[in-house]
Amino acid sequence: MKDFSEQLNHAGLKATIQRLAILKYIGSVGHSSIDDIYENIIREHPSISLATVYKNIQMLIEADILTEVPLTGSKSKYEIKKEEHMHLVCQVCGSMEDRVLDKAGQACIVSLVPMESFDTKFSQLNFYGICKGCQEDSTQSA
Repeated sequence: MKDFSEQLNHAGLKATIQRLAILKYIGSVGHSSIDDIYENIIREHPSISLATVYKNIQMLIEADILTEVPLTGSKSKYEIKKEEHMHLVCQVCGSMEDRVLDKAGQACIVSLVPMESFDTKFSQLNFYGICKGCQEDSTQSA
């Protein structure tokens, strides 16, 4: 929790109970939708409203502490900002796994965008498929 307080202070934001609860939950699960964040933090802080969660998530994105991960066919998920990476998204259970891009992978992605005409700030790469657990479940039920 102290690291999150320092991150917030460094970004010029107060370390409020709401912001710390949001960051603590996302930090513990890796990726989460606003609905899941809200459902989790109201257990400990029942007075926090869904509107407060939305407002604080937006502030944390603007402060470069959180990243929104838009997903095809599903609500966005949010994660603590970290080094460039890609996501493996299961289309069956909705799980999301991070995979770090090595230097060659980063160079490949960067080479796709002509730098003279576009100033890339960051990139997100999502691969959609079926995770190992869901693959095993489907072979067992067949």
